Amino acid sequence: MARPYEGKLAIVTGASRGWFPPSTHVAYTWALDYVMSFHHHLLIHDTIGIGAATARRLAAKGSNVLITFTSDSSKEMTRQLVEELTSKHKIHSQSVQTDLAQASTAAPVIVEAARTLFHSYKPDGKFQIDMLINNAGVSSNQFMNDPEKGPIVEAEFTRVYAVNVLAPLLLTQAVAPHLPTDRSGRIVNVSSVSASIGYLGQSVYAGSKGALEVMTRSWARELGERATVNSINPGPAWGDMYAEAGPTFWKRNQPYVDAAPLMAYDGEAEVLRQAGDEADKFDRLVRESMGGRRPGFVDEIAGTIDMLCTAESGWTTGSVRLIPQTLPLHSNSHLHQLTSDSNSSYSHPRKPPTANMATSSLDFRLVVTGYDFTPETQSQLADLLDAAINGSASAQATADGIDKLCPRNEDAGGFLWSLWSLLADVAKRTPLDDPRLQSLVEMLKALHAKQSGSVEIWGSQHELWADMPLFGAAMREEWNGSPEFDNKPDQATIIADWISINSFAARLLGASVKDWINFALWELRDGLEEPLSTDEARDTHLITASEWFTQAGQVLYHETKKSVELDSHATQSLRPGSLIEGTESGFNEERWSFWKQRLEELSADASAEAKKRVEKALEVIKGLEA
Repeated sequence: MARPYEGKLAIVTGASRGWFPPSTHVAYTWALDYVMSFHHHLLIHDTIGIGAATARRLAAKGSNVLITFTSDSSKEMTRQLVEELTSKHKIHSQSVQTDLAQASTAAPVIVEAARTLFHSYKPDGKFQIDMLINNAGVSSNQFMNDPEKGPIVEAEFTRVYAVNVLAPLLLTQAVAPHLPTDRSGRIVNVSSVSASIGYLGQSVYAGSKGALEVMTRSWARELGERATVNSINPGPAWGDMYAEAGPTFWKRNQPYVDAAPLMAYDGEAEVLRQAGDEADKFDRLVRESMGGRRPGFVDEIAGTIDMLCTAESGWTTGSVRLIPQTLPLHSNSHLHQLTSDSNSSYSHPRKPPTANMATSSLDFRLVVTGYDFTPETQSQLADLLDAAINGSASAQATADGIDKLCPRNEDAGGFLWSLWSLLADVAKRTPLDDPRLQSLVEMLKALHAKQSGSVEIWGSQHELWADMPLFGAAMREEWNGSPEFDNKPDQATIIADWISINSFAARLLGASVKDWINFALWELRDGLEEPLSTDEARDTHLITASEWFTQAGQVLYHETKKSVELDSHATQSLRPGSLIEGTESGFNEERWSFWKQRLEELSADASAEAKKRVEKALEVIKGLEA
């Protein structure tokens, strides 16, 4: 599967071990977090906190990574992170040691290191930096005329502003000439919630972060022809330093946690999954020492940074996103459980497919509230979907109702994006053999057939339901959630979601609702044209590949018979996998024959469920070839 940041270069410099507001009693200095991205390149300055989490997310999507670090003590951790990113994600990664407190010296060093990395994998290419993440800074906590530390002095002000303000300014300035010229560049500055809510003893630190936010707005205008520029200001995030800080710090830090909309905690499973191996420790400390109000996680913050780096974020610039523990952005966590047995106000990932899932009712009122509709539209849309998917209304009646809800003005784009994202999430959480998955497809078929005129999206006219504008882009976001088969606690849920979303997309392709053959080819390449690391990976990809042949086999077979001349972008995007190198990109008879052969070979040792799916797919293939 082609990765969204394939070919890009990113730089990430500096991050904390986990966001740590300055404290009179607990003073820590962090390296400054930045990310710059060059066609497939990422630079990071931290191996534990927000910067590392961001680097891992961008590398997983294909970006190359340059890591900066300051001290000799960080060399080994940095080396390990570089090794992890290159081996796990098959990208290029290097590190460079530099001190961002000396910004006028550090900025050109970082850019030249990025240039060296870029030319190591693209020797004849034009040097380009696609993403820059200015991610953290040094801390400071001191009252004016502090009874313990005395008055704030010029040296303290200079120390903090040198790293938190001057460094991102000079680094962004150095990067600017190397940004893309088509507005696809992305710059994300990491500020702090302290700049937004105010906090005792934060004159210097909060002031420096406020300055960063003001520069964000200026840069958004100055660099508008090259890149979007946005800022996020996260609140506290769980990490080893945070866990060991102690009661005095937690008490002082409580106002930050209290500002977070999801701070209430009562042992929710999805929260504990994010704590990983420290789940027991996290649970005990939050309950006993933090008043049952939790900090966020670095992955939640990195998810927001990732979102602002996507192609779909191109309309957002000059914004400051307050994320003191916002809704998690990974695949399964921001919606309530769809079955009616949910009793918690927190979101829960979908249960793995079980027999009783096919008979339980889906509560759409809980689901729709997670999307950007007006309260009235939320209520009406929930009723429409509930009636259609749970079987009490026709697909046509539901399509008519959705058509009436869709604005025909400048609000159409936002409505459609939310609608497609909602329907994709419903599909993911509907088990593969649940008839409600096909009910969802039938509703979209009825919607696709409606003649309701055109709408303007981002300056272009589109037929509202014949084109279904933004549906492909919304589904592309879902394609970022493919399993990594790394034994994470929620891996079973991720796999179930992946199987369902592939079946959903295949059914829509087979029904001629959407012509997204690229999704099919990416999954067939990942599953059948590349080596598979585990039995679980083999079985998962056999099931998803079988769904594409079973649900859309005729369309795929027809594509292999076409003679299509691909442009350079399509040639790269639709290229063959490593097991069939030398074959032409796109659909062709050679790849079709190879897929059939691989289905037969891999299914020999597969699970009973995967074998059953493959047998059905092979029947379809043989019927098409007859």
